[in-house]
Amino acid sequence: KVNKSLTYLKSSFKELDIVAKQITPQGTYFGIHSRFNNIVVIVSSLDDQSVQTFVEVARRYDADIYFDIRSTITSAHIKRDIDTRKIGLMLLSGGGIYNKVDDFFCSVGFWARSKNRNQALLITAGHCYGDHLSRSRKNFYTMDKTKLIGDLVDHSTSPHDFGLISVKRMSKLLQPSTNIRNDKNASYVELFVTDGVPVSSHGAHLCRAGVMSSVSCGYVDAFDGIFVNEWGDYQTDMIFVDKMASIGGDSGGTVFSFSDFSKLRLVTINGILIASSSNDTLPISPFSLVLPREKILNDTDLELITRF
Repeated sequence: KVNKSLTYLKSSFKELDIVAKQITPQGTYFGIHSRFNNIVVIVSSLDDQSVQTFVEVARRYDADIYFDIRSTITSAHIKRDIDTRKIGLMLLSGGGIYNKVDDFFCSVGFWARSKNRNQALLITAGHCYGDHLSRSRKNFYTMDKTKLIGDLVDHSTSPHDFGLISVKRMSKLLQPSTNIRNDKNASYVELFVTDGVPVSSHGAHLCRAGVMSSVSCGYVDAFDGIFVNEWGDYQTDMIFVDKMASIGGDSGGTVFSFSDFSKLRLVTINGILIASSSNDTLPISPFSLVLPREKILNDTDLELITRF
């Protein structure tokens, strides 16, 4: 296979970026993957003409194209009943939140505050807002649907996918915690956040916590990827994490890395989960798409909370 220069790949990526902005091929991801020395394109359906057109253009640039038809790349929340018997009164990062208006679940990402420190906000995925046409005030509750967590005060789904939930009216029965839920490991059921650090290297080890599938880990395969979700929202700056499995309901959950592998309780916050694919038949899946923490904080002029 011909070795492609980074200059060539960046130029080709820029051209595909222009096309994608014009035609918004829904359910499509693309990014520069150094491991493959190429642009990787993943599509979840060929039913839409815009996706077919984008694939044709990508082929002209000799991109590696994968068809993830079996599972689809999805940023969908989940709308099914789950076992809430084990839900406690601690509101942990990676725990669950319930959108009562639209009747579905997402996960807690991390906590931030305004720089004058007078308001704490819970960060999750913006698409957890649900029905884009609804004018109803969006309240979020605990997984058992009984205790108020707070109100969605702001959200974005393009170019960055995040939502801000004010906890001013949070139920007095709840206690917010910056600790991360890790119920897959009996020795470390809670992980302690020490800091927030940008991810900068390919192959970096990242993990994510979500209410539906707890903790899963993988390795950074690409930066600055672009994802057009199933609603046509054009999303940028995605980190592509190979082998990180996720399922519906994990959206918005915490993405983190271990500060020191000799101290497995200490972690740094890196971002939130936006989308994923569980199709393990592809050479680069399962995978997850992550929005970096710093993009959210820069867009909102907030700062990370590491301890209440």
